[in-house]
Parts: sequence; structure tokens; C-alpha cells
Amino acid sequence: ILSSVRAECCRLSQHLESNPSPRETISGNQALETESDSDSESLVEIGGGRCKRSGKSSDTRRIRRMVSNRESARRSRRRKHAQLTDLELQVEQLKSESATLFKQLTEANQQFTTAVTDNRILKSDVETLRIKVKMAEDMVARGAVSCGLGQQLGLAPFLNSRKM
Repeated sequence: ILSSVRAECCRLSQHLESNPSPRETISGNQALETESDSDSESLVEIGGGRCKRSGKSSDTRRIRRMVSNRESARRSRRRKHAQLTDLELQVEQLKSESATLFKQLTEANQQFTTAVTDNRILKSDVETLRIKVKMAEDMVARGAVSCGLGQQLGLAPFLNSRKM
């Protein structure tokens, strides 16, 4: 990183010396304001290396800050890209989980519908059997009376009282 800072500093210094315009664009979207005065050239030491530079120490600080900001922005973009990648992965996992849960819900609804239908059929069968049992009981009671079985079994007084 230190060597890239030195190289950037030297490149910016040479650029400033060759272009004394009030505002220059560097790296496409970074703006660097320069002073158009031609003060005495000075040697500024940056991180142990020397780089020929014109201007004041505020220029040096501004350049260092600009380089630092670029590095910080680069790190920030990397973090943002990593977060975006993580979120995209999470979205895919959640979509997969959602599809699985939707399939399970569909199967459960189908089983529920089948169970409701089966329950209705069984209730209808139970009611039909109750009616048949009642009819059979009535037939047995009538048959017992007509055959005289009621008298033999001692049911005659009970059956006769029911008919009244």
C-alpha cells in the first residue's frame, strides 16, 4: 500500500506541475483542486520516499487524504460487494425454502380435503346404518308380535301398550 501511495503521490505531483489549471479531474470521477501559483518547488518526504512536489504542505496532506479516501472507498466497495453476494445467496436459500414449504402446504391441503371427503362419506354411512338398524328393530318387533313370539317372551303387554 505504501508503494502505491508513493507512486500515486509522484503521479499527482507531476500532473499538477504540468497542468496548472484551477480544477483537474483525476481517475475519471475524483476532482483535485490545485492552486495556479508557482511557489518554490520543495522535496516532500512521504513514507520514507522522496517525491518532487510543488506547493505547500497542505497540498501534501490533501493528496494523502485523497489517496486514503480512495483506498477507503475501495474497501467500502469490496465490503458492499461481499454483503450483496451474501444477501443474494440468502435470497436463493429463502426462495428454495419457500418453494419446499409451499409444496408441503399444498400436500397438506390435499390430505385435508381428502380427509374431509372421507369423513362426510363415513358420517353418511353411519346414518344409513342407523336407519337400517332402526328398520330392522321395527321389523323384529312387528314380526315378534305377529308370530306370537311376544307372548312367549312376555313382550305382549309391552308391545300392546306401544300400539295404543
